[in-house]
Amino acid sequence: MLDWYDDARQGRWDEIVRKQLRMQEFIEASGMLAEGGHEHAAIAKALCAASGFLVERPTLRRPYLPIPPERVAAWKAVVADRFGDLAWSG
Repeated sequence: MLDWYDDARQGRWDEIVRKQLRMQEFIEASGMLAEGGHEHAAIAKALCAASGFLVERPTLRRPYLPIPPERVAAWKAVVADRFGDLAWSG
């Protein structure tokens, strides 16, 4: 995000558009997490699990149902395969 902000300050609009399109691809791909009616908290937990640096906590409170571990694992594979450039390397 800091690089994105710096791009805006420096007027690198082509780079901003490229990054926005890349994030849109990520958001569209994350739609697989909503299959079966999963929303908000369950999707956030799966995104954390795929991050590689946020703490993974698969349990949820009512009324949310957790995303099946197999789908979270599939999402992690999609992130590793298609979105490695978006990963934080801190």
